[in-house]
Amino acid sequence: FRAMTDDEANFIDVSNRRPLVVVEINPLAPKLPPAPHPDRIKIVNPLFKLDTLSDQAFSDYWRGPHAVLNSALPHMNAYIQNHVHPDFRDADRACDGIAESWFHSMDEIRSLLRSEANARLKADEAHLIKPGSLAPMVCREYRAL
Repeated sequence: FRAMTDDEANFIDVSNRRPLVVVEINPLAPKLPPAPHPDRIKIVNPLFKLDTLSDQAFSDYWRGPHAVLNSALPHMNAYIQNHVHPDFRDADRACDGIAESWFHSMDEIRSLLRSEANARLKADEAHLIKPGSLAPMVCREYRAL
């Protein structure tokens, strides 16, 4: 661990590091995330809650009504919510949660973006997410050696 963290200075600005201790929630259970594979696409989305919501209210709404809307999205192979662990809600952190979604192709994502289910999900974000804060990262997962 020490060697790994020492090496991070070679490619990461560690002066801005803010750990995020989370509880992983699978609202689409039993649909589990697939094993890492470079042919799959993963979208990682750091979330920033509305200033008017408490941490608990954000977590409850995201896990409840918003997750129901997420479960209606077409082509999503798996979906995980990473909620800030209750014991770390007072800690300085980079974001208020992280959503992870898995897809087989960019065509699936394009189809999802044009769907009515996605329009309903986007409209609901006004109850949860700070406007203009979404910056999804489209990734491919690789198994570490």
